[in-house]
Amino acid sequence: MADEGAAVAHGAIAPSTAEFAGILKKALTASNGKPLAAAALARRTGLSRSTMYAYLAGSSLPSPKSLDLLLTAVGVPAGQQRRLSTLRDAAADARLAGPGPAAPLAAAVAHTLPADPGELVGRAEQLAELTGRARDVPSGRGGAVALTGPAGVGKTGLALRWAHQHIAEFADGAVYLDLGGYAAGPPREPGAALAELLRAFGADDTAPTDRTGERLAQLRTAVGGRKPLVILDNALDDEQLRVLLAGLSTAFVLITSRDLLPGLSVAGEVARIPVRPLDEAAALDLVQRYVPSPLRQPAAVTRAVVARCVGLPLALRIVAGQLGRGWPTGGTLAVDRLLGLPAVAQRGRQQLSLREVLGWSERRLPESTARALRLLAVVPVARLSTETAAAALGQSLSQTSRQLRRLLRAHLLEPLGHNQFRLHDLIRGYARERALAVDDEAARTAAEDRLIEHFVDAGQWASQTLFPATAPTEGVKVHERRRAQGWFDQQWPQLVDLIASTVRRDAPAATVRLVQVIRKPVLEGRIRVRESVELFLAGLAAARSVGDHAAEAVLLRNVGSTLRILGNDADAIGYFEEAAEASRKLGDDEALAGTVSELGNVHLWAGRLTDAIDHYQQALQFADRGGSVLAAAIAHNNLSICYRKRNDHRAAMDHANAALAHYQQLGAESGIARTRCQLCEIATDMGDFDTAAAEAGAALTWARTVGSRQVEAEVLNVLGEMHRANAQHALSRAHHVAALAGAQSVDDDYEQARVHEGIGWSHQASAEVALAQQAWRQSFAMYRAMGADDAARVEVLLTADA
Repeated sequence: MADEGAAVAHGAIAPSTAEFAGILKKALTASNGKPLAAAALARRTGLSRSTMYAYLAGSSLPSPKSLDLLLTAVGVPAGQQRRLSTLRDAAADARLAGPGPAAPLAAAVAHTLPADPGELVGRAEQLAELTGRARDVPSGRGGAVALTGPAGVGKTGLALRWAHQHIAEFADGAVYLDLGGYAAGPPREPGAALAELLRAFGADDTAPTDRTGERLAQLRTAVGGRKPLVILDNALDDEQLRVLLAGLSTAFVLITSRDLLPGLSVAGEVARIPVRPLDEAAALDLVQRYVPSPLRQPAAVTRAVVARCVGLPLALRIVAGQLGRGWPTGGTLAVDRLLGLPAVAQRGRQQLSLREVLGWSERRLPESTARALRLLAVVPVARLSTETAAAALGQSLSQTSRQLRRLLRAHLLEPLGHNQFRLHDLIRGYARERALAVDDEAARTAAEDRLIEHFVDAGQWASQTLFPATAPTEGVKVHERRRAQGWFDQQWPQLVDLIASTVRRDAPAATVRLVQVIRKPVLEGRIRVRESVELFLAGLAAARSVGDHAAEAVLLRNVGSTLRILGNDADAIGYFEEAAEASRKLGDDEALAGTVSELGNVHLWAGRLTDAIDHYQQALQFADRGGSVLAAAIAHNNLSICYRKRNDHRAAMDHANAALAHYQQLGAESGIARTRCQLCEIATDMGDFDTAAAEAGAALTWARTVGSRQVEAEVLNVLGEMHRANAQHALSRAHHVAALAGAQSVDDDYEQARVHEGIGWSHQASAEVALAQQAWRQSFAMYRAMGADDAARVEVLLTADA
């Protein structure tokens, strides 16, 4: 070998790319005689570190320009530069000429595959895709496929199962190598991995320990153009694999990794097959295969336990092993218990737990990213975005984005769509344990406090954008309103989780601030009214505990309003009366006007029009005394409804126009749209269908432009009633049907009842008596459940037809 090396160095033999790399490294030495590191050379030349690593590892040949830049930067003498340039050109010519005759493999290529794991559950699709990938590799060439997925998902078992099924197709050998990317010890260095591959192929490792390029050349010779199967299991990342793949260019290489391997995948060097957690059916199947029939738990119990395993086969085998020993579960299984239970892993006989397996992933992260993972696990929200994660971590968006990408790449974070992520329960449980052990309480509390501030600020913006009390800020666009609506749709579960967390950790001031964020969306936008009762009650208790009397008065009214919307008038009145008394004590006429109006709504709802009018007139007086244009607008609009129900259309029209003027003064477009609905109904009653259509059309355009499903449902129902009054029954039914989806999406029972009442009239007009009765029965039941006086009107229809 020494003579051959000297001959190559003097240009007598054209070197391979790997051999040229060895010669180049000898030339690139510092003044103390030690080889320069790739990072140092990259800084000197301006070339990337990955490019420099490829040159020194022998997986890529420098271009003439890059070689000149490199040699000049290091100060290689001119004569030596010329010799190296000549050798580089010879290596390039030899590579273009192609490989010579294939050298035979060593006499005995070992089959070093671990045992076949046997039949797998739920992996038929991935096995078939692997087979297709292998068959698509052109004759005479190699290929590489990576199975990527989270810890415990069964990547190694899948690779070994496929390898044993197809072992007969690889007459040139089948070699398995654990790269230790995620294990208790350090990952294998490329040089050590090359040495083990050489031994597996029966070749002598004659290179010094630091001569990766020479080992690479030996591996190419050992493989000799044949096509063995090589499994590179548990790879750390692209860099660990790149050198090995250069030496296995004719092999079919099957890789497993928790890393997404983006560098190799994007460059087309490796085809990637995601290995995802099992679905519920496959997970149940896997568990029951391991549990003897006499020891099987009831189906509901097994499903509850399996759900904790989030589809990870390793976790499912742990549970199956426990159930197989008659483990009493009671239908529950704490995540911390599951994390600590041992199982026999796929590699050897080592007893492993999920906690250990997940710990290997954490240890491979940079400390800043590992800390981010821990803190994100302790904040009480299920979904994260870059913005919410940055708020919790107290970092910039760019820094947080980099950390989230690392977590996604390592399968420690699950993508849920555009800029939405989550930690599944097992990873969250592990990371929370680590946070309690590593991060102090102040850091954990600060993360949640920062997240609360973010949600309060973002929620106030969204609420003000959707439901402005005064004229909207100049330049607010339609897309801003849609973004605000989208924020509430997307972040509602996180708001609920945060409110519950502040109650648990006794942070009442934070509870009050978060509950105030949801007031307008719930009461004006009718978003999730039913579940909001408990949230408002939590806010009320918190306001009382900190002595915030202004917030207490508001939240008393909010609780009453949700109960009224849900038809619980008796309890609603009690809360309204408490709210009115609290507002009187505070001297807050605007709040008092709002509360008295709500009391009027209860009477209106029950059909007590005289009592309702009295309350609305009082509310109007309080609004005028307090100088509240908004409270006056609400009172006028409600008075208009009362007078319309009394068939006093002139008074109804006057109050509606007064309300419209107030809403226009404020620029409150939601109020404008609803008042136009009221004007449409009055015009319909008066037979002025042109005016009615114009008013409804304006309201509908606004509702659809800003995405207000609540107002859209109201307007569509009004249009349905207008068309019925005009004997246009097909149009009437079409508008009522269109209203149904919107009313259901905002959980508005009253508008749904109006839909069914209107549909009943359209069936009646078509002589479809049975269908009309069915629709009216639905309407009557909904009106009656809410305590609405409309029930009496529909009951008359049912009685008359009966």
